[in-house]
Amino acid sequence: MTKKMSWLISLLVLASLLLSACAGAAAPAAPAAAPAEETAVATEEAAAEAAATEAAPAEAAASDPNALPRNETLYSNGQQWGPVVGWNPYSNSNNNAMAIAQQDNARVIMFETPYLYNMLDGMVYPLLADGDFQWNDDRTEITFKLKPAAKWSDGTPVTADDVAYTWATHVKYSTPTGAANMDFIEDIMAVDPQTVVVKAKLDDAGKAVNPLLVSAYLSNNYVIQKAWTQALEERVAGDATQLLADPAEDVVYSGPYHKYFADDSKVVYVRDDNYWGQDASMWGKLPAPKYLAHTIFKDNAAGTTALQAGEVDVSQQFNSNVQDLWLKDNLPISTYLPEAPYNIGASLPTAFFNLKSPGLDNPAVRKAIAIAVDYPTIIANAMTNQSATFEQAPRSLMNPTAGEQAMYDHDAVADLQWVGNDIEGAKKLLDDAGIVDSDGDGWRELDGKKLSYIATCPNGWSDWQAAIEVVAAAGKEIGIEITSQFPEWSVYQTVVTKSDTPLPEGYDIFMMWSDGAGPTQPWGRIRKLMSSEFVGMASNWNGNWGQYSNPDADKLIAAIPGETDPAKLKELYTELVKIYLTDIPSFTLMYRPQSFHTVNESVWTNYPHDADGTNPPVPPEPDGRLEHRRSLQRRTGQPVSKLTATTIPHTPCGGWLLVAIARRQLVKGYARYFGKKSMWFLITLVAAFILNFFLPRLMPGDPVAAIVARLAQGMTNTTGVQAIYEQYSELFGTNKPMHEQFILYVRNVLRGDFGFSFSQYPRTVADVIGSSIWWTIGLQLPAIVVGWILGNILGVLAAYRKSGFDKALMPASLFVSNIPPFGMAVILLVIFGVMLRWFPTSGGYGFDMIPNYSWEFAKSVLWHYQLPFWTLVLIIIGGQAIGMRSMAIYELNADYVGYARLWASKTARSSPTYFGTQCCHR
Repeated sequence: MTKKMSWLISLLVLASLLLSACAGAAAPAAPAAAPAEETAVATEEAAAEAAATEAAPAEAAASDPNALPRNETLYSNGQQWGPVVGWNPYSNSNNNAMAIAQQDNARVIMFETPYLYNMLDGMVYPLLADGDFQWNDDRTEITFKLKPAAKWSDGTPVTADDVAYTWATHVKYSTPTGAANMDFIEDIMAVDPQTVVVKAKLDDAGKAVNPLLVSAYLSNNYVIQKAWTQALEERVAGDATQLLADPAEDVVYSGPYHKYFADDSKVVYVRDDNYWGQDASMWGKLPAPKYLAHTIFKDNAAGTTALQAGEVDVSQQFNSNVQDLWLKDNLPISTYLPEAPYNIGASLPTAFFNLKSPGLDNPAVRKAIAIAVDYPTIIANAMTNQSATFEQAPRSLMNPTAGEQAMYDHDAVADLQWVGNDIEGAKKLLDDAGIVDSDGDGWRELDGKKLSYIATCPNGWSDWQAAIEVVAAAGKEIGIEITSQFPEWSVYQTVVTKSDTPLPEGYDIFMMWSDGAGPTQPWGRIRKLMSSEFVGMASNWNGNWGQYSNPDADKLIAAIPGETDPAKLKELYTELVKIYLTDIPSFTLMYRPQSFHTVNESVWTNYPHDADGTNPPVPPEPDGRLEHRRSLQRRTGQPVSKLTATTIPHTPCGGWLLVAIARRQLVKGYARYFGKKSMWFLITLVAAFILNFFLPRLMPGDPVAAIVARLAQGMTNTTGVQAIYEQYSELFGTNKPMHEQFILYVRNVLRGDFGFSFSQYPRTVADVIGSSIWWTIGLQLPAIVVGWILGNILGVLAAYRKSGFDKALMPASLFVSNIPPFGMAVILLVIFGVMLRWFPTSGGYGFDMIPNYSWEFAKSVLWHYQLPFWTLVLIIIGGQAIGMRSMAIYELNADYVGYARLWASKTARSSPTYFGTQCCHR
């Protein structure tokens, strides 16, 4: 390779890198604010100490808006999976875990609620509110006041009008929050600038329909500024669909942090130094980190690697065998609890029975399966001991927190409990019920039919899959055939959440989650596990997916929200636990932390942990013809296009005629070649066009149902869910006949309108493509060019030199070219990323950088670029070298090469004219 060629390739690679690095790298927004969670805040002393040791670099970095000073930035992972879609607090489709998580626990860093819920003690504490809320004597109205110090990010006060207008907007546009609460809340009014009254919806007896859900609204739903909401309404012209789809980049907020930067690799929040929470009536100071950065990893393994390297400070993902990080690796890493289960288990991944499957309508069969399951193995293997055992927290409808465990009478249900792996007990239970193996095939029968079931959970959910395999193994031990299957989540969730039809074959035993901690718990969890109100819902994202129905349980569930006597509440909960442990409509397989709290103290220290004294406690190729024409040009000294009959000596053979004919044939040949290529290109384009439309629509699952299921989380109003479904079916056009959808699709694509993304709604397809295309070009184009050049050179050398070089290159090329790209990526990653640690294992640039036009950023991209680049280059080299070697060997044995060699012989060189004239005279 010549020096010029080397420089050309280097410039091409660098240009592509800079182009890809800077594409979409808008300048960050001006600093603003949002609340830091107490689980992630270090002390001021720690920040001061870090600042003292790094004063000079930190000061320099702080002036650079593209840098994230390490001693001012707290990094986390495990909450944000995939890029943020929007910042709209009225919508549930933002995929914005740190800023918008409006569920049973709405604690985030950007938007604030009147009250905060603490999962450790089950209490709520004032946030925007000033003091506790008060019920009236009839428990039909709640009154609370707002803190006078509470301010919006634009400096205006948070008022009761904001609270009231937020509710009115939810109702007016039938947002998910409005649809979920309008059956329980009649109205929310502003009495004066600081006083809010929440009126409960009343039943026929004049009592609140559900006081528990009314009070929960105050800690589950954000207050949104009235003025900004009105601006949003004007922008979308009052269209409900557009209001929910608006990305709300200009949203006004009240929390301590706001958006600083977001792309496909990270989301960064910056502190608002004017945050009202530093007032003495609230926190009294600002959060310690200036920036909160959440790196978006593709899987848990990448996140764990970053945690080990100190690139993540707070990990809220599942880290397998987390104790090894400090016991074996001696890293400054710890968890909220010092011993197993290491974190607070609040979520209950549950196996549901399809009560319509033959045999599973029999409680004896259900209980036999449940008590035979080896739960210690699930906890040890699937959860690597990051779950409380059922000896520590006896099986019930409660999570393991002390507050919930105290809400039922343990002794009253002790004889109904089981801890698992009771094979003999399960066999006896089945035998006593007359469910035996009568034909000797090893499987029990009921009513003459073999008990055979399929246990299912989503593919790729490794801990759930491991648990389901243990369930299947338990069935074999007691004579019940249970096999496992793992469909993709897109299909699985569509099937499971459709409760208005029987579950299809393959869903006899299946896993779903249950509610974690929250102000409505444990009532909300019990309701979603056992209430028959969810049976018949077309889009059921709530619970009771096995479609269990028990009138007694329904009555108890209905009575709890209006009960205020603690003793009576304990009786009601105890009765529900008895029904659950007797009927067994479902059974919990493990306790899973609602939030993992694994911290690396190499940069930030003083994280909250169990018993730390805080009160309240803090949770956690060349053409031969062209070559000949160039040779002709060199001999005549004229461009080929200007050659005429007079420039070629006339011979008796009529050389001018031969040249004219050759030219004409050449033109025809090119026309045929490019004509065929164009035809096949058009055929391929049309085929891809058609397949791109029909394949997603012919696959199992309903993408609109998936969106609606996400939007309708927590909704029990069937009419409201159906209205949202119809709204989005109209938006995506899935309510039209297939041929009309295709015509509309073609028309829109020809206009350059690719519509909204199903998977990342409300982002448009053009936006999704635009955010990734330059990174793809920047990686693929240089890799293809370098791989093509190097592969061709190696292939030619192998064909020309042969011997040892060819013997080594050929098998190596065959081997490399047959490795799939992801396989080569894993090999290089393990060797150069994990073992040698020469290159980073994830990301497109430094975790502490913001994309910008600078040499420092280009170097970071180049460093991260190496492993993916050489993964592609090596595979391209292998395939190209094989092809070029074969072509070169063929050409070296061609007649024209033999003729050229003969031409180059001494005899040929001594009389070139002889050969030319004799050729014609023959």
